[in-house]
Amino acid sequence: QNWTRIGALAGNKENEEAGSHVSMSKTGSVVSCSKSTFLDGNVKGAVAVLEENEAEWNVVDTIISSHGNSSSFGASVSLSQDGKTFLAGAPSYNSSAGFFEFFARFG
Repeated sequence: QNWTRIGALAGNKENEEAGSHVSMSKTGSVVSCSKSTFLDGNVKGAVAVLEENEAEWNVVDTIISSHGNSSSFGASVSLSQDGKTFLAGAPSYNSSAGFFEFFARFG
């Protein structure tokens, strides 16, 4: 049995670290992927959410933590079975006190 690649997300910049943590919905039509992003000269952790639409994978959103400059946001990612809710952790935030956030997609 052979595996066939059906989608991918590659980082655009050095040290973006796209794909360090990934999660997939039960149906396999929604995936989340942690990566670093660069805003205002700062490195911030982010989570990209991709959705399959007619055999094409598209980034539907890139979420950045509401806790300011958190470079470890997305160090852990978990996507719900229906692909409408996920949580992302940032273990290095605030001298490694850490935090996590829940996100939901409505509509």
